[in-house]
Amino acid sequence: MQTQDHSVLLTSLRRKDRLTRTRIGALCSGSWVLATGGFLNGRDAAIHWDYHDRFMEAFPEVNLLRNVFVADGKYPTASGGTATADLMLHLIAEDHGQDLSVALADQIVYNAVREATAVQKVSLQSRSGMRNSHLAAAITRTRDHLDSPIAPMIIAQYLGISTRQLERLFGKYLNASPKKYYMKMRLERARHLLVQTEMSILDVALACGFEIPGHFAKVYRTAFGVTPIMHRGRLSQTAPRPYGHDSLTGRRGCKGPRSGQQTGRTSHAAQPMEVGKPAFRADRP
Repeated sequence: MQTQDHSVLLTSLRRKDRLTRTRIGALCSGSWVLATGGFLNGRDAAIHWDYHDRFMEAFPEVNLLRNVFVADGKYPTASGGTATADLMLHLIAEDHGQDLSVALADQIVYNAVREATAVQKVSLQSRSGMRNSHLAAAITRTRDHLDSPIAPMIIAQYLGISTRQLERLFGKYLNASPKKYYMKMRLERARHLLVQTEMSILDVALACGFEIPGHFAKVYRTAFGVTPIMHRGRLSQTAPRPYGHDSLTGRRGCKGPRSGQQTGRTSHAAQPMEVGKPAFRADRP
């Protein structure tokens, strides 16, 4: 999404948008294309969770949600995979009624239809079998403040519990102190930004709440065995990667044009969708 030339596609989409009332939707990483073209500015949008960090840095004017899909307005977006079916069934229900949508869900043996507000990733509670609401709220609070860390005492006050009680919860369920777990989340985000974006190391440090670059480099090396500069240097030594190669998973995808090479064919990641005529497609992340 970051390296391909989308100019031909965007020209086509802008023309379609200007001359028709056609809905233009995006699936999975296709939301990146719509954001690049400015279609999503000032709007809610969804994209696969694996792209969240770099998307928020690249398009701060887009209100990125962690929802499985966003169907409001002219530019619906879905996070990919089975979320595509959720979006399509939602659009069918809007245009043709809930009965038809339910009948189609039964026909494709899809009995776990989700609303747009459903989150993409399995919740911490489901992942670990943990059912403590205070701990879940504390982790959500920390995740929302990775760029400006807040002290465990402030989090405990927000939850209405003592700092000692918060520490016991983290120790019992996560085998870590609040500070240690918080640091792990910040460093994971830093690693994602180093791998997925062209942000400078200083900007990555600031985006993850590290005001002193030297301190960031020290804790990063302790956690991952290499400094941020060394990590990015290793990545540059392996580039360029073949088109279709997913640098995050190591998978190879379908062959296609290399970076900068234009094509007259429209990308399937961001296809126009005629109102009332949704087409099923579930792109893999």
